[in-house]
Amino acid sequence: MFRDDAANVVYITRALDRYPDVSSAMAKSLIDHGITVKRIEGTGNVWCRDYMPTQVDLNNFVKFNYKGYGDPEAVKSGLAYNDYPQLVVPDECWNFLPGLTVSPIILDVGNVSRRNGKAIITEIIFKHNPQYQPKRLLQKLEGLLEAEIVLIPVEPGDDLGHADGICKWIDDETVCINDTSVMQDPDYDEYTERLKLAFGIHGIECVPFAYAYNVRPTMTEEEFRAKYPEADDFNPGFGYYVNFLQVKDLILLPVFGIGQDDWALKCIAKYYPGVKCVPIDCADLSMEGGLVNCTSMNYME
Repeated sequence: MFRDDAANVVYITRALDRYPDVSSAMAKSLIDHGITVKRIEGTGNVWCRDYMPTQVDLNNFVKFNYKGYGDPEAVKSGLAYNDYPQLVVPDECWNFLPGLTVSPIILDVGNVSRRNGKAIITEIIFKHNPQYQPKRLLQKLEGLLEAEIVLIPVEPGDDLGHADGICKWIDDETVCINDTSVMQDPDYDEYTERLKLAFGIHGIECVPFAYAYNVRPTMTEEEFRAKYPEADDFNPGFGYYVNFLQVKDLILLPVFGIGQDDWALKCIAKYYPGVKCVPIDCADLSMEGGLVNCTSMNYME
Protein backbone atom coordinates (compact mmCIF):
# COMPACT_ATOMS: atom_id res chain seq x y z
CA MET A 1 0.00 0.00 0.00
CA PHE A 2 1.38 3.36 -1.05
CA ARG A 3 1.89 5.92 1.71
CA ASP A 4 1.93 9.60 0.87
CA ASP A 5 4.97 10.27 3.05
CA ALA A 6 6.95 7.49 1.36
CA ALA A 7 7.09 9.31 -1.97
CA ASN A 8 10.32 10.13 -3.78
CA VAL A 9 8.85 12.20 -6.65
CA VAL A 10 6.76 15.37 -6.40
CA TYR A 11 4.89 16.99 -9.29
CA ILE A 12 4.31 20.76 -9.32
CA THR A 13 2.41 22.53 -12.08
CA ARG A 14 4.25 25.09 -14.19
CA ALA A 15 1.28 27.41 -13.59
CA LEU A 16 2.39 27.78 -9.97
CA ASP A 17 5.20 30.00 -11.27
CA ARG A 18 2.76 32.89 -11.05
CA TYR A 19 3.66 32.61 -7.36
CA PRO A 20 7.41 32.39 -7.95
CA ASP A 21 8.41 32.56 -4.29
CA VAL A 22 6.18 29.59 -3.47
CA SER A 23 7.15 27.57 -6.54
CA SER A 24 10.90 28.10 -6.19
CA ALA A 25 10.95 27.53 -2.42
CA MET A 26 9.04 24.27 -2.75
CA ALA A 27 11.19 22.98 -5.62
CA LYS A 28 14.49 23.94 -3.98
CA SER A 29 13.56 22.38 -0.63
CA LEU A 30 12.49 19.13 -2.27
CA ILE A 31 15.56 18.87 -4.51
CA ASP A 32 17.90 19.70 -1.64
CA HIS A 33 16.30 16.83 0.26
CA GLY A 34 16.87 14.33 -2.54
CA ILE A 35 13.29 14.38 -3.89
CA THR A 36 12.83 14.47 -7.66
CA VAL A 37 10.68 17.40 -8.82
CA LYS A 38 8.75 17.13 -12.08
CA ARG A 39 6.66 19.84 -13.75
CA ILE A 40 3.15 19.53 -15.15
CA GLU A 41 2.83 21.50 -18.39
CA GLY A 42 -0.13 22.55 -20.48
CA THR A 43 -2.64 23.76 -17.89
CA GLY A 44 -3.25 26.98 -15.99
CA ASN A 45 -4.63 25.01 -13.05
CA VAL A 46 -2.29 25.16 -10.04
CA TRP A 47 -4.26 22.68 -7.90
CA CYS A 48 -2.60 19.56 -9.28
CA ARG A 49 -3.38 17.40 -6.25
CA ASP A 50 -7.02 17.43 -7.25
CA TYR A 51 -6.75 16.48 -10.93
CA MET A 52 -3.80 14.08 -10.86
CA PRO A 53 -4.31 10.32 -10.42
CA THR A 54 -3.89 8.87 -6.96
CA GLN A 55 -1.34 6.07 -6.47
CA VAL A 56 -2.52 2.76 -5.03
CA ASP A 57 0.76 0.89 -5.38
CA LEU A 58 3.90 1.13 -7.50
CA ASN A 59 2.22 0.51 -10.87
CA ASN A 60 -1.42 1.11 -10.02
CA PHE A 61 -2.98 4.57 -10.35
CA VAL A 62 -6.62 5.71 -10.30
CA LYS A 63 -7.76 8.82 -12.18
CA PHE A 64 -11.01 10.18 -10.80
CA ASN A 65 -13.35 12.60 -12.55
CA TYR A 66 -12.05 16.05 -11.62
CA LYS A 67 -15.22 18.01 -10.80
CA GLY A 68 -16.81 16.38 -13.82
CA TYR A 69 -15.10 18.78 -16.21
CA GLY A 70 -16.16 17.89 -19.72
CA ASP A 71 -18.99 15.65 -18.49
CA PRO A 72 -22.25 17.15 -19.87
CA GLU A 73 -24.32 15.73 -17.02
CA ALA A 74 -21.97 17.23 -14.43
CA VAL A 75 -22.12 20.59 -16.19
CA LYS A 76 -25.92 20.53 -16.15
CA SER A 77 -25.98 19.63 -12.47
CA GLY A 78 -23.62 22.47 -11.61
CA LEU A 79 -20.89 20.17 -10.33
CA ALA A 80 -18.39 20.98 -13.06
CA TYR A 81 -15.93 23.83 -13.30
CA ASN A 82 -17.60 24.97 -16.52
CA ASP A 83 -17.36 28.63 -15.46
CA TYR A 84 -13.56 28.54 -15.13
CA PRO A 85 -11.80 27.57 -18.39
CA GLN A 86 -8.41 28.12 -16.71
CA LEU A 87 -9.09 24.94 -14.72
CA VAL A 88 -9.13 22.74 -17.83
CA VAL A 89 -6.62 19.89 -17.53
CA PRO A 90 -5.69 18.15 -20.83
CA ASP A 91 -5.24 14.38 -20.67
CA GLU A 92 -1.55 14.81 -21.46
CA CYS A 93 -1.05 16.22 -17.97
CA TRP A 94 -1.74 12.86 -16.34
CA ASN A 95 -2.25 9.95 -18.76
CA PHE A 96 1.44 8.96 -18.90
CA LEU A 97 1.33 7.13 -15.56
CA PRO A 98 1.47 3.29 -15.54
CA GLY A 99 -1.36 0.94 -14.66
CA LEU A 100 -3.94 3.69 -14.95
CA THR A 101 -7.61 3.07 -14.14
CA VAL A 102 -10.00 5.88 -15.10
CA SER A 103 -13.10 6.17 -12.90
CA PRO A 104 -16.27 8.20 -13.58
CA ILE A 105 -16.59 8.97 -9.86
CA ILE A 106 -16.33 12.73 -9.24
CA LEU A 107 -13.62 13.14 -6.62
CA ASP A 108 -10.88 15.69 -6.08
CA VAL A 109 -7.79 13.85 -4.83
CA GLY A 110 -7.34 16.59 -2.23
CA ASN A 111 -10.23 14.74 -0.62
CA VAL A 112 -8.26 11.49 -0.30
CA SER A 113 -5.74 11.04 2.52
CA ARG A 114 -4.37 7.48 2.84
CA ARG A 115 -2.29 5.48 5.25
CA ASN A 116 -2.10 1.85 6.45
CA GLY A 117 -4.98 0.59 4.33
CA LYS A 118 -7.29 3.47 5.24
CA ALA A 119 -8.45 6.40 3.11
CA ILE A 120 -9.98 9.50 4.70
CA ILE A 121 -12.70 11.09 2.52
CA THR A 122 -15.35 13.67 3.45
CA GLU A 123 -19.09 13.22 3.04
CA ILE A 124 -19.15 15.70 0.16
CA ILE A 125 -18.49 12.66 -2.03
CA PHE A 126 -22.22 11.86 -1.84
CA LYS A 127 -23.26 15.34 -2.99
CA HIS A 128 -20.94 15.14 -5.99
CA ASN A 129 -22.10 11.66 -7.01
CA PRO A 130 -25.89 11.49 -6.58
CA GLN A 131 -26.08 8.85 -9.31
CA TYR A 132 -24.75 6.27 -6.82
CA GLN A 133 -26.39 4.85 -3.73
CA PRO A 134 -24.10 5.83 -0.79
CA LYS A 135 -23.29 2.26 0.20
CA ARG A 136 -22.49 1.31 -3.40
CA LEU A 137 -20.32 4.40 -3.85
CA LEU A 138 -18.24 3.55 -0.77
CA GLN A 139 -17.85 -0.03 -2.00
CA LYS A 140 -16.57 1.22 -5.34
CA LEU A 141 -14.10 3.58 -3.67
CA GLU A 142 -12.83 0.85 -1.36
CA GLY A 143 -12.23 -1.38 -4.37
CA LEU A 144 -10.46 1.29 -6.40
CA LEU A 145 -8.28 2.54 -3.54
CA GLU A 146 -7.85 -0.89 -1.94
CA ALA A 147 -8.54 0.77 1.37
CA GLU A 148 -11.07 1.06 4.16
CA ILE A 149 -12.94 4.35 3.73
CA VAL A 150 -12.88 6.64 6.77
CA LEU A 151 -15.83 8.94 6.15
CA ILE A 152 -15.69 12.31 7.91
CA PRO A 153 -18.00 15.37 7.96
CA VAL A 154 -17.31 18.59 6.08
CA GLU A 155 -16.34 21.75 7.97
CA PRO A 156 -19.09 24.36 8.40
CA GLY A 157 -19.30 26.64 5.38
CA ASP A 158 -16.76 24.65 3.32
CA ASP A 159 -17.88 24.22 -0.30
CA LEU A 160 -14.89 22.08 -1.32
CA GLY A 161 -14.95 19.50 1.46
CA HIS A 162 -11.35 18.38 1.00
CA ALA A 163 -9.89 16.09 3.65
CA ASP A 164 -6.44 17.66 3.23
CA GLY A 165 -7.81 20.89 4.71
CA ILE A 166 -9.14 19.06 7.77
CA CYS A 167 -6.59 16.52 8.92
CA LYS A 168 -3.19 14.93 8.40
CA TRP A 169 -1.91 11.50 9.41
CA ILE A 170 0.72 11.43 12.16
CA ASP A 171 0.99 7.65 12.43
CA ASP A 172 -1.20 4.64 11.67
CA GLU A 173 -3.60 5.40 14.53
CA THR A 174 -3.42 9.19 14.93
CA VAL A 175 -4.35 12.26 12.93
CA CYS A 176 -3.97 15.95 13.68
CA ILE A 177 -7.04 18.11 13.07
CA ASN A 178 -7.68 21.85 12.94
CA ASP A 179 -8.03 23.38 16.40
CA THR A 180 -11.34 25.05 15.61
CA SER A 181 -11.75 26.29 19.19
CA VAL A 182 -10.17 29.53 17.94
CA MET A 183 -13.35 30.21 15.98
CA GLN A 184 -15.32 30.55 19.24
CA ASP A 185 -18.36 29.29 17.39
CA PRO A 186 -20.75 26.57 18.66
CA ASP A 187 -21.13 25.23 15.11
CA TYR A 188 -17.39 24.55 14.92
CA ASP A 189 -17.38 23.03 18.42
CA GLU A 190 -20.16 20.67 17.41
CA TYR A 191 -18.37 19.88 14.16
CA THR A 192 -15.15 18.93 15.94
CA GLU A 193 -17.05 16.51 18.20
CA ARG A 194 -18.64 14.86 15.15
CA LEU A 195 -15.23 14.67 13.49
CA LYS A 196 -13.67 12.96 16.52
CA LEU A 197 -16.56 10.51 16.63
CA ALA A 198 -16.14 9.66 12.93
CA PHE A 199 -12.45 8.94 13.43
CA GLY A 200 -13.09 7.04 16.65
CA ILE A 201 -15.31 4.55 14.80
CA HIS A 202 -12.16 3.49 12.94
CA GLY A 203 -9.91 3.49 16.01
CA ILE A 204 -8.17 6.75 15.04
CA GLU A 205 -7.24 9.31 17.69
CA CYS A 206 -7.37 13.06 16.99
CA VAL A 207 -4.97 15.70 18.32
CA PRO A 208 -5.30 19.48 17.78
CA PHE A 209 -3.19 21.32 15.21
CA ALA A 210 -2.60 25.04 14.64
CA TYR A 211 -5.42 26.80 12.81
CA ALA A 212 -5.82 30.49 11.98
CA TYR A 213 -8.81 30.82 9.66
CA ASN A 214 -10.32 33.17 12.23
CA VAL A 215 -7.75 35.86 11.34
CA ARG A 216 -8.01 35.54 7.55
CA PRO A 217 -7.87 38.85 5.64
CA THR A 218 -11.20 40.41 4.76
CA MET A 219 -11.86 40.96 1.06
CA THR A 220 -14.92 41.57 -1.09
CA GLU A 221 -15.68 39.41 -4.12
CA GLU A 222 -14.91 42.41 -6.34
CA GLU A 223 -11.53 42.98 -4.69
CA PHE A 224 -10.77 39.27 -4.97
CA ARG A 225 -11.52 39.16 -8.71
CA ALA A 226 -9.37 42.22 -9.35
CA LYS A 227 -6.37 40.85 -7.44
CA TYR A 228 -6.64 37.20 -8.49
CA PRO A 229 -7.86 37.10 -12.11
CA GLU A 230 -6.73 33.47 -12.54
CA ALA A 231 -8.66 32.22 -9.49
CA ASP A 232 -11.87 30.21 -9.40
CA ASP A 233 -14.30 30.27 -6.47
CA PHE A 234 -13.59 32.67 -3.61
CA ASN A 235 -12.89 30.19 -0.81
CA PRO A 236 -9.78 31.33 1.14
CA GLY A 237 -7.42 28.72 2.58
CA PHE A 238 -5.71 31.22 4.86
CA GLY A 239 -4.73 29.68 8.19
CA TYR A 240 -5.06 26.03 7.20
CA TYR A 241 -1.62 24.94 8.38
CA VAL A 242 -2.69 21.28 8.21
CA ASN A 243 -2.45 21.49 4.42
CA PHE A 244 1.28 20.79 4.54
CA LEU A 245 3.21 18.39 2.33
CA GLN A 246 5.19 15.54 3.88
CA VAL A 247 7.60 13.42 1.82
CA LYS A 248 9.95 11.12 3.69
CA ASP A 249 11.37 13.13 6.60
CA LEU A 250 10.65 16.54 5.06
CA ILE A 251 7.64 18.76 5.71
CA LEU A 252 6.82 21.86 3.67
CA LEU A 253 4.62 23.91 6.00
CA PRO A 254 2.42 26.78 4.77
CA VAL A 255 2.87 29.93 6.86
CA PHE A 256 1.20 33.33 6.64
CA GLY A 257 3.44 35.90 8.30
CA ILE A 258 1.35 35.96 11.48
CA GLY A 259 1.97 35.07 15.12
CA GLN A 260 0.19 31.73 14.77
CA ASP A 261 3.04 30.53 12.51
CA ASP A 262 5.05 29.78 15.67
CA TRP A 263 2.18 27.65 16.97
CA ALA A 264 2.24 25.61 13.77
CA LEU A 265 6.00 25.12 13.95
CA LYS A 266 5.66 23.89 17.54
CA CYS A 267 2.96 21.43 16.46
CA ILE A 268 5.27 20.02 13.79
CA ALA A 269 8.11 19.66 16.31
CA LYS A 270 5.77 17.92 18.77
CA TYR A 271 3.99 15.51 16.43
CA TYR A 272 6.74 14.90 13.85
CA PRO A 273 10.00 14.80 15.83
CA GLY A 274 13.13 14.39 13.73
CA VAL A 275 11.42 15.68 10.57
CA LYS A 276 12.94 18.68 8.82
CA CYS A 277 10.36 21.46 8.48
CA VAL A 278 10.64 24.21 5.86
CA PRO A 279 8.13 27.10 6.14
CA ILE A 280 6.64 28.25 2.81
CA ASP A 281 5.01 31.70 2.73
CA CYS A 282 1.52 31.08 1.36
CA ALA A 283 -0.31 34.19 2.56
CA ASP A 284 -1.05 35.34 -0.98
CA LEU A 285 -1.57 31.92 -2.58
CA SER A 286 -4.00 30.93 0.18
CA MET A 287 -6.51 33.53 -0.92
CA GLU A 288 -7.06 31.52 -4.11
CA GLY A 289 -8.23 28.62 -1.95
CA GLY A 290 -5.27 26.28 -1.55
CA LEU A 291 -1.86 25.74 -0.02
CA VAL A 292 1.23 23.53 -0.28
CA ASN A 293 -0.46 20.14 -0.40
CA CYS A 294 -2.97 21.39 -2.99
CA THR A 295 -0.21 22.55 -5.34
CA SER A 296 1.77 19.31 -5.30
CA MET A 297 1.30 15.60 -6.03
CA ASN A 298 3.65 13.04 -4.54
CA TYR A 299 4.36 9.61 -5.98
CA MET A 300 6.67 6.68 -5.39
CA GLU A 301 8.73 5.49 -8.37
